[in-house]
Amino acid sequence: MNIRFLCLFFAFACFKSNAQNYFAIRNDGDIHKGYFLDQVYDEGTQRLLTFPSNDLFSPTVNIPFPFQFYGTQYQQLKVSDNGFLTFNLSSNQTTYNPQSIPSNSIFAFYNDFKLAQFPNPNQGLGVKVYAYTFGEAPKRQFVIQYFGLSRFNDSFKTPTNNASVYAFAIVLHEGNQGRFDIVYSPYGDKNLKGFVGCKSESGTTYLVNDSAIQLPHQFSFNTSQFIVYQFNVGRQLQEDVQILDVNVNKIYPTNAIVNFSGRLKNNGKNVLNSVVLNYAINNGDTISHQLSLLNVLPNGQQKYSFNHPISWTSGTVGSLNQVRFWTSLPNGKLDSLDENNQFRTQILRNQNNSTIERNVMFELATGAWCGFCPDGHLLLKQAIEKYGKRVVPISYHEDDSMSIPDGNVILRRYVSSYPDAFLDRASFLGSKSTWLNDLESRLSVRSPIEIKLVNKDFNSNTRRLTYTVKVKFVDYYYGRLRFGGIITEDNVRGVESNNLWSQSNYYSSMHVSGGSAGPTHPFYNELEFMHGYKHRFVLKEMLGGPTGFAGIIPQLVQPNTEIEYTFETIIPPVKKVSYQTENNTPFCSTIDDVGMNEGFNVPARLNLIAYVMDEDSNDIFNSPILNTFQEKLWDLESNISDIQLNNNVYLYPNPAGNTLNIKSSDGETILGIKIKSMLGNTILTYDNNSQALNIESLSNGVYFIEYNYKGQLYQMKFLVNTAY
Repeated sequence: MNIRFLCLFFAFACFKSNAQNYFAIRNDGDIHKGYFLDQVYDEGTQRLLTFPSNDLFSPTVNIPFPFQFYGTQYQQLKVSDNGFLTFNLSSNQTTYNPQSIPSNSIFAFYNDFKLAQFPNPNQGLGVKVYAYTFGEAPKRQFVIQYFGLSRFNDSFKTPTNNASVYAFAIVLHEGNQGRFDIVYSPYGDKNLKGFVGCKSESGTTYLVNDSAIQLPHQFSFNTSQFIVYQFNVGRQLQEDVQILDVNVNKIYPTNAIVNFSGRLKNNGKNVLNSVVLNYAINNGDTISHQLSLLNVLPNGQQKYSFNHPISWTSGTVGSLNQVRFWTSLPNGKLDSLDENNQFRTQILRNQNNSTIERNVMFELATGAWCGFCPDGHLLLKQAIEKYGKRVVPISYHEDDSMSIPDGNVILRRYVSSYPDAFLDRASFLGSKSTWLNDLESRLSVRSPIEIKLVNKDFNSNTRRLTYTVKVKFVDYYYGRLRFGGIITEDNVRGVESNNLWSQSNYYSSMHVSGGSAGPTHPFYNELEFMHGYKHRFVLKEMLGGPTGFAGIIPQLVQPNTEIEYTFETIIPPVKKVSYQTENNTPFCSTIDDVGMNEGFNVPARLNLIAYVMDEDSNDIFNSPILNTFQEKLWDLESNISDIQLNNNVYLYPNPAGNTLNIKSSDGETILGIKIKSMLGNTILTYDNNSQALNIESLSNGVYFIEYNYKGQLYQMKFLVNTAY
């Protein structure tokens, strides 16, 4: 009979019940995409231990959810630098002792380690144990990440390499099952032995291979190749097949062939020699196929790719079909754990009419503190120059004066290094050398929806902004569709503040590196901290939050369905800036004269964005943007900044109200000043070297100013808007 009672000790509550032992299976590559091996930038992480540390416990760590371990619920733990954590908060058993491993503990790799700073040239290597949480309740995961451990007896007399550094993690899963995983990276000496497993408070112990084992190791830094041990409570089954994935789309044209292929693994104790593959459509006939003469290793050690040889081709246009795929009779016996051998989905049959040209949302992760981020800015600029309005840029700033909470949500979901970028939340970019090629590929994918601006309005007195957007579907579509709006601002400037507004620049000749990419880099002649840096396409607000509004668009949509929605917000007052340092370059402007000192919240610089996203609530990395669009709040019919520099001639403000200023930075006389209409007709003329031009007679609209500077004729475009 189970006996339940409540006990209080060491300032936390626990719940006691009878408990079974653990067993472990290999689950390689089964890592949440929010996992990162080395979080260099500590936003959202809790540092537990750092160097110097030897035979030490961390302070008490709060678990963000109750975790059940051997039948007891815990919400606190401590972490040791010897590769384990304990739920026994009173424990002082920190010295490595392989003859008496600590109780009430989980062992990622129990050995005699230390946290110590590595010698040059690896002195800057991160050395710490830290914790963070990802996912959403009730499926959160709490990670204890070790990074930069070294052997206690390592004197660092030989050069440091990957075998000198140890990095692994313990991942606690939310729920009442007591599951935890241990994740191993490519770091460490694969010949070193340590203990992997767990031990209860009463001494019940489970160790992989019942003894110390060699460090689980493989050489790839691709997390899909990382070795993972999954620890479960209970008895391991003799036969237990798990379906890892089934490769089907959710939309197919009518009569298109649907093939069922995927991967499975054998979590049972016995080698898998045979299994039956099955599928059924709309609860109809079961289509079965037996796989024989297999040899799939037990304990999850091997993944097996399968293909069901009988395809599915039926289904009328517009039909939403219920699909069930499962395995049965492993080794001709009953698989008593059905929950992991089933796959269910829905497949829509459509007209194959995705004909709309796609715009691509180009989301850039950056920060003023990030010295390598100017390279990402250059690539975004190149993308816009090449593809124009089909690229919808958004810059998410981390931990600087342009950071906002909704943007931080996106960064925590998708980003582990800076600069980084992703396209339509569907293509997650790697090396910067491939960004533009990946963008070209994404642009070639047609969309099932068209997005257009219907109306926009800005009240300069109340600063209330509204814009109405229409979405039209050209084919059947099915999904959890969300409708979102985003406001960005171009050419944002702030005060002189290193790492908060003034962009860090490792490519500068003034940097300690002497310029990390050499003298040919576009930022080589810029300052190490670029005062007056013009930050491009800065995220201002996400209307509908990070993923947009739910419920505006139905789940199943018919062709020619049109949906309108009006986004609205209040734009804060314009912020002015002033500078002590003069730094006027192609990338920076510290001009702060009256009329030229706007920093941000400038209406003329605002961009209005709308998008439709197909959300997968179980996988944020499978939630693509179906299409998007962008339009300037005040469209000047070309890419005009509010301060234009043309051969040392400044025109400001732009947009202008009743007065337009023009002057040269070198004092040279400006001659032959004329204002012309968009058709080229001269409207106003001015005396030579006039600086403050009266334009009260001009109606709101776009005009050209023509002038002669140093014997050459120039034209610049500007906007008149008396509401500004």
